[in-house]
Amino acid sequence: MLKIAVSITAISATVFAGQSGPWDNDLEATLYVNSPTDIDGNGATDVADLLELINQWGTCIDCSVDFNDDGSVNVSDLLQVIDAWGENVVLQLPDITVSNAGVPCIARGPIGELIQMFQWFPNGDVSIHFIARRTSFDEGTTWGEIQAIQWANDNFAHSTPVDPSLTVLDDGTYRLYFTSHLIDDDKFPATFSATSTDGLLFTWEEGKRMQSETSGILDPSVIYFNGEYHYFAPRPGISHGAIYATSTDGITFTQQTDVTVKGYTDTKFLGNPSIVNEELQFFGTLEPTDGEWGGVFIATSSDAVNWEVTMTNYGEIADPAGIMTEDGILMYVTALYQQAP
Repeated sequence: MLKIAVSITAISATVFAGQSGPWDNDLEATLYVNSPTDIDGNGATDVADLLELINQWGTCIDCSVDFNDDGSVNVSDLLQVIDAWGENVVLQLPDITVSNAGVPCIARGPIGELIQMFQWFPNGDVSIHFIARRTSFDEGTTWGEIQAIQWANDNFAHSTPVDPSLTVLDDGTYRLYFTSHLIDDDKFPATFSATSTDGLLFTWEEGKRMQSETSGILDPSVIYFNGEYHYFAPRPGISHGAIYATSTDGITFTQQTDVTVKGYTDTKFLGNPSIVNEELQFFGTLEPTDGEWGGVFIATSSDAVNWEVTMTNYGEIADPAGIMTEDGILMYVTALYQQAP
């Protein structure tokens, strides 16, 4: 039997991804198709790929930039880079869009399947919503039915869990991070976690993973990278960067210095990290201007601290999630549509 906690006190659950009122937003899917000239896998053929081509110039065996396999990196390979310059081929994938949904995350399951979780408003009504999931066994080409995740121990007063971020542990079990608050105890929303053996029935873990005494912390995202769990959440009241913390066990996090993208004041870490070609990529949100969302960005990092923007996509979209598939980078964004009251 589905159990839904509908209390929304203090967390302001009537506002999601910048939207208030009836929920008419969609999770829209885009595939940035792999290109052989996109050597670093950042979604585009750009200066970094050109520099790598120059670095490998000349006779070589099994060079990554010998695109025509003639045993040499030469002018023909250079011309191929020039011809492909810019973003990889982009395919819009309406068949796997989810209506009345937002704030997605994507992770790989124990047998390589893709697991997507998101906030779902099945009737377009913000008063009834829950974390839902679906899975894909063909690299995101098709997805199974949408299922509401279940709670084994939610018989206490708490706000509806939102902002899911899913990790898959080495033993094949799952840990889900999310935003909530204890109605009788908490002044501000915080980050909680729950575990599961099947990715569907979750048990709340004791305590909080991250909290603040002065403000709410929303939209957490967590990833295991280079032997540590890395935690990100948008800095409250600040237009860019992230609260940043690390953990060796995924339970106890130590807050570090906030991270920002050098040279940018609108790159909000509202979104999700992913590992692409052994580097971190953060799929984040460009801060709104004049009341309208700016769009989304991708930034890369080798250490989770120093970030460089590699892609921007402007428009009324926010809170993206992406993952590398066999065909390229599959990215979902929350497309923002405001219904008339």
